Amino acid sequence: MKLIAIITAMLITGGLFFSPARKDLKGTWLIESAQAECSSKVLRFQTQQGILKGTIDFPALKKYDQKLISVHTEEQNVEINLNDTDKIVGKWVNDSLITATYTTGSKHSIVELKKQ
Repeated sequence: MKLIAIITAMLITGGLFFSPARKDLKGTWLIESAQAECSSKVLRFQTQQGILKGTIDFPALKKYDQKLISVHTEEQNVEINLNDTDKIVGKWVNDSLITATYTTGSKHSIVELKKQ
């Protein structure tokens, strides 16, 4: 009986130890890209009443704290609707890096979101 309890404890502990780190979008993220129109934007995410909300800064346009339309994460996927025409769709690389496609109208650019 003790052996079963020890094995069970080892399995539970080992399972927790080896499980991947939970990826958390909350915080400040910088968008980086070779295309100037995509780079240097700052995203900020927080949880409000259990719902993930966000804002974006467009320094080149001198627009700050613009509310995002929607933020959705599921497993490795991230989708962020910035406004009516701009969208970011990507995948987690690790807990502080997301590679994505930034779409504005019919233009598509490869970007990285880096947690600050």
